[in-house]
Amino acid sequence: PNHDPQSSAKAKVSLWRLLSYSTWKERGMMMFGVIMATFSGLGIPAWLVLLAQSLDTFSNLGSLIARVGGEGLMSYLQQELFQLCVAFAIVGLICLVTGALYVSIWTYTGEKMALRIQNQFVRASMNQDAA
Repeated sequence: PNHDPQSSAKAKVSLWRLLSYSTWKERGMMMFGVIMATFSGLGIPAWLVLLAQSLDTFSNLGSLIARVGGEGLMSYLQQELFQLCVAFAIVGLICLVTGALYVSIWTYTGEKMALRIQNQFVRASMNQDAA
């Protein structure tokens, strides 16, 4: 398309045109990055569910005392909180790994595509007449 340098409107490139500079391997990596970003994003709702369980454990102390008894309450609470801490750690580890994966994958594919676009631009510029 013709681009007027005097025009203040920026030329827009569609997503499909931008993705045409990627290879099939990079497209597959980007899809894997989207899946990893989804798992990373699901960490917050999972964390909220675990937080609700921990708050529910502490808010029902009266029923726990009646069910477990006063002497076994501390060991029961320690066991419940240990399980919740392990679950928090697992969710955090999953979010860390998936977050690092999707950021690194998208950074890698973006850099490769930008380099490919720059190379094509330089090649097209060199093929033009200097006059």
